[in-house]
Amino acid sequence: MIGNNKDRSIDNDPLEVSCLIMQRLKSVLADNGIKGIILAQYTHFNLYDNQRNKNTKEVLECAIKAKLVVLDMFKPLEHIRKTNSKEYNELFNTHMTAKGNSFIAKAINSYLLENGIIKNWSIFLHSI
Repeated sequence: MIGNNKDRSIDNDPLEVSCLIMQRLKSVLADNGIKGIILAQYTHFNLYDNQRNKNTKEVLECAIKAKLVVLDMFKPLEHIRKTNSKEYNELFNTHMTAKGNSFIAKAINSYLLENGIIKNWSIFLHSI
């Protein structure tokens, strides 16, 4: 149902559909000469050993098998959660806060710089 907040059950395998989407995305990117990144950004619920976390890992495995570039924020976020609960709590208010979004933006910026995709766009991010 489009246009409301109700989920709709569909008789298919969500993981299989996700993997097919990743394969199709790889094809579209390659056909158009586009470098793409799959960003795995989490809510605080996904950082626990639960079904959402399992689903995310399975979809990322499909992206990797499709030879897509994956930037998975699980380990950096999990590290903060385990070592600095105050900082971690400031990153989330169910969804990411402005501080959390800034954390993700800086991680993307670092990735792009480290892989030579951009030169020095990081100046902009220092003001965030």
